[in-house]
Amino acid sequence: TRDIGADIDMPLDIQAMEAKLAGLTKNVTTLRQPTEQELQSYFQRHEANYRRDSYFSFRHRLFSTAAYGGQAYDRAERELLELKAGAATTTSQPSSLKDQYYGVSSSEIDRDFGNNFSTKMIALSLEGDQSNGSLPCWAGPITSAYGAHLICIEKWRWGAVPRLEGVRAQ
Repeated sequence: TRDIGADIDMPLDIQAMEAKLAGLTKNVTTLRQPTEQELQSYFQRHEANYRRDSYFSFRHRLFSTAAYGGQAYDRAERELLELKAGAATTTSQPSSLKDQYYGVSSSEIDRDFGNNFSTKMIALSLEGDQSNGSLPCWAGPITSAYGAHLICIEKWRWGAVPRLEGVRAQ
């Protein structure tokens, strides 16, 4: 039987290794440039990946995992039902987050609340009654690194999608 690493002192055949590597990468990569139609189609299907920052003004109420543990989401859902039934607004739990944000970018929101929090806010915004332009107030809950949040979006502006020429290299 061979010991593990018994061939450690064997000389390397650099050319053989390069040939193996070239064969492996050839199956994974291609030098073919996409056609204009392929590029345009790809860009249309993935334009959200190139969208510039959206901007929000909103209030939120935090139900932190520090206070509620694994029940934070359920507690936020119960509070949302009470708010929709006409109860007074809740008070936030102490945290490093502000209660209100004005004109903040999706990048800033993701930095403060965690990755993809702004994406969840955009989804909430799109759930509002688009026919009369109303935005959801006290909707959710949506989760962050801190816990579960109820959101009241007061204003938002969708980030622009650049023209293909501006992101062609990407």
